[in-house]
Amino acid sequence: MPEPSATIFRRAPGLDAMNALSRGTAIEALGIEFTAIGADHLVATMPVDGRTIQPYGLLHGGASVLLAETLGSSAGNLCVAEGEACVGLEINANHVRAVREGHVTG
Repeated sequence: MPEPSATIFRRAPGLDAMNALSRGTAIEALGIEFTAIGADHLVATMPVDGRTIQPYGLLHGGASVLLAETLGSSAGNLCVAEGEACVGLEINANHVRAVREGHVTG
């Protein structure tokens, strides 16, 4: 599929600015880092470590949902006009497989 010629985002602050906005939030506390912004997508990674696992050593489902919500809300906010905001109203998640180490990417 060819790359789109124009971005869907009204604003593109850059990765440094996106990561700076996360300071002092749950995003920073869980180690989520924005790693790419494309014409129609936003990518972030999250470590699977003591901050994000549940007592059985597996990635906590709530941490996965926080990563998904972070990406959805952040991408949505790049699509709206200055002074407007997007927030999540409802989220549903299905966990496909367990992860014990490394990073997950959304």
